[in-house]
Amino acid sequence: MKFEKVFEPTYFQHFSCNGQECQDTCCAGWDIVIDAATLRQYTSCKDPNLKTLFSKNLDCNRDPGNSIQGYMKLEQQRCPFLTQEHLCLIQQRLGEDALSLTCSTYPRTFNQVDGVLERSLCVSCIQAAQLILLNKEPMQFIKKDELTTLRSRAVGTIHSSSQIALKPYAYFAPIREFVIELLQNRDYLLWQRLSLLSVFCSRLAQVQEEYYDEDIPYLLSYFRDKIQHDDFRQAMNVFETDLETQLQVVTALLNYRMQGEFLGERFQECMHDFMQGIGLKDYTIDIEAVEAYVLAKEQYYVPFLKSHEYLLENYLVNSAFQKLFPLGPQENGITDPIEIYEEYIILTLHYAILQTLLIGMAGFHKESFNLNQAVNLIQTYEKTIGHNLSFRIQAIKFIKTLQMDTTGGMSVLIKI
Repeated sequence: MKFEKVFEPTYFQHFSCNGQECQDTCCAGWDIVIDAATLRQYTSCKDPNLKTLFSKNLDCNRDPGNSIQGYMKLEQQRCPFLTQEHLCLIQQRLGEDALSLTCSTYPRTFNQVDGVLERSLCVSCIQAAQLILLNKEPMQFIKKDELTTLRSRAVGTIHSSSQIALKPYAYFAPIREFVIELLQNRDYLLWQRLSLLSVFCSRLAQVQEEYYDEDIPYLLSYFRDKIQHDDFRQAMNVFETDLETQLQVVTALLNYRMQGEFLGERFQECMHDFMQGIGLKDYTIDIEAVEAYVLAKEQYYVPFLKSHEYLLENYLVNSAFQKLFPLGPQENGITDPIEIYEEYIILTLHYAILQTLLIGMAGFHKESFNLNQAVNLIQTYEKTIGHNLSFRIQAIKFIKTLQMDTTGGMSVLIKI
């Protein structure tokens, strides 16, 4: 696929992999998918050592119509081609062009919107996380002319002239512009911005297709005017602060994920600190745990947040841009489309879980809790949970079962 225009956050051009020096590895815990061209190269390899490894470690898909033609079999959740020096044996022997699509692109992600290539980075990479999260200024974006070729066609795609899935894709650009503008509006606390976003997404989802041209421009103008004049603030002040429910819901979701496969060592260390920080021995919430959670929030997390709220703002903005929020892609070959408000639920749930984990970790580290620990948590969380597709499905179902899929219900999870 060839593109002439690129749209990306300005941080993208500053990324470079530090290879062997990285504390993490890209080659652990992932599904490493193999496309048809890469599979042909691997199965016809003449290198005797690599040929034996390919024969042993490739799990081939026999469906010729599937863009994914195989997977790399992992050994204890690690790629069998990863050397002791944390380098790729395939790249060493055959060169970078022989890498699978997964390995050649990560941590870069790609979408196409009306023929423009959109590029960003995954927070699950340590180098990318530092680049994305640690910028104190609001994230900026740039559109430029640049001839670019992608090997893969399996990218998130939006054609604004198409109304697939009965969503207002013709208005995707102004809707996303408003969303990012709102997420970066520092006149409001982050939980308030997310609450306002909840109301907007709920209203947007209710607009019927025959009224898109009339209602959506009005909706955008209405919300901008109300936010500018502070008309929503009084209504948000009545939202309940319920830290016990917040803690119960988040720990239930964490417990679900901790029963699954691949829990990176660094994420498990963060979980240890979180549980120790509020005195949890298992995932049962008692009065002592709630009291410790409240204490950790007030004494250690809130002072930290006052100076570093930009961390989670950058996380949310990057996610919104990367996921084509709130409409999602019309097609991407990986995930099924979900509803507008479900897109909001999963974005906000990730924020809520991260905030709860940060509070517990702050309770554990107390005055020594710092930026490096926060960034480490966000990066390992994204790798362990953010990329987990089954977690996304189950988390949405769980919130709906609890009947918390409303602005009031979601505010319980984020207001501290």
